[in-house]
Amino acid sequence: MVRFLDDKSAVITGSTSGIGLGYARALAAEGCNILLNGFGDEAEIETVRLTLEADFGVKAVFNGADMRDSKAIKAMINAANDAFGKIDILINNAGGSSGFAPVAELSEDAWQEAAAWILHSAFWATRLALRDMESRQWGRIINIGSVEGKQVNKENVSHY
Repeated sequence: MVRFLDDKSAVITGSTSGIGLGYARALAAEGCNILLNGFGDEAEIETVRLTLEADFGVKAVFNGADMRDSKAIKAMINAANDAFGKIDILINNAGGSSGFAPVAELSEDAWQEAAAWILHSAFWATRLALRDMESRQWGRIINIGSVEGKQVNKENVSHY
């Protein structure tokens, strides 16, 4: 049986649970190899990784890169290339924050943390994955945002 994404590979940040894991399962179901990324209990992540392989017959690897760290992101992209030979799909899904507050009350540290999660991580992962995609003239990059970016709750999510 030929699947839509056989012989493709994806890096999905923030994919050890929630929506990111949903993306991983959907792509794996179509034959895509997956690099999982995120935080969590190591045993649970290993179970998720093994389940993807068993359920869908794909290769799944895990890289716990802290997406606020450009060097860790580079190592993660290199690990994906080592594991799969290429990255066809990048889904920038990682997110996090050190706090929520109205603009007037948001600390500089909280803003820097939010910017690292929301902006810098997507920029570095995209920059590093894009070069190979361009050379092969094929690739997909998907950036996931929060609904808070469209309808801001001015009381506590000013950084979106």
